[in-house]
Amino acid sequence: MKLIFVSNEKALVIGPALWLDQQPDMEVIGTFDTRTAMDSLVTLEGTQPDFLLIECKWTDTSVLELLSQLQKLEKQPRTIVLATRAGSKQIALDAGADAFVQAGDGTKKLLTTIRSLNLDMNYAV
Repeated sequence: MKLIFVSNEKALVIGPALWLDQQPDMEVIGTFDTRTAMDSLVTLEGTQPDFLLIECKWTDTSVLELLSQLQKLEKQPRTIVLATRAGSKQIALDAGADAFVQAGDGTKKLLTTIRSLNLDMNYAV
């Protein structure tokens, strides 16, 4: 599985990115800054990641715009939003995210969510 992290604070995703990259079935192929992610849609389409992991604060409207624009890609990556507030879950799902993980739930929860979505994706084919 190919993963890309999107965050406006790279320091927050370095640990999870390194940990996930060590999983035998996962490869972190890049990180993008939330503020420039819209400019990176062409790159996203070219690399065709299986998952886009978006760390965000909901005061950042670029995340909502990114989720909206992802719906227009021919091959859409599964999207998981990572946020600190549990109240952000419904906003993320309404905006088009496939899943939500609350920051602080730990990398095991993130790993479980990725693997569950991947199973769903494989059964849908």
